[in-house]
Amino acid sequence: MRWQNVWNEQGKEVSFDTAFANKDLLILFFGASWCDASVRFAPTFANFFRNARLQGVEACLVSLDLEPRSMYRFMGGAGLCSLAVEPQTGKADKLVQRFQVRKLPAVVVVDRQGNVVCEDGKEEVEKNGPWAVEKWRKVSMDKMLSDS
Repeated sequence: MRWQNVWNEQGKEVSFDTAFANKDLLILFFGASWCDASVRFAPTFANFFRNARLQGVEACLVSLDLEPRSMYRFMGGAGLCSLAVEPQTGKADKLVQRFQVRKLPAVVVVDRQGNVVCEDGKEEVEKNGPWAVEKWRKVSMDKMLSDS
């Protein structure tokens, strides 16, 4: 999977390689400020991410908002993620299709190569909190070993 550039909380474009340097897992949070379920889940995810970030993972909001301003307000206000795929670029829609996201909010965990490590990360976040990261790392390692 070829990764595109992402945007930080200040609205500046950064390269994928810079944003995810030294990170082994990427957590994609699919959500929108207009989605009540996303807004309700946001504090849980933000709390999870504050702890998970210390474990060397990164999170990226895949916004389905209609305009960047709404996305940045949702992203920053909730302390959700430090990076985002901006709406209206077509990239968010491609990621929704690629990872077959059917409802919001959704959390998908991938490794640096784009291999899916967890399709239902929302449930894992709710159930296991930051401990989910270790489970995802084990799944990632098992997949890597089985592919060699």
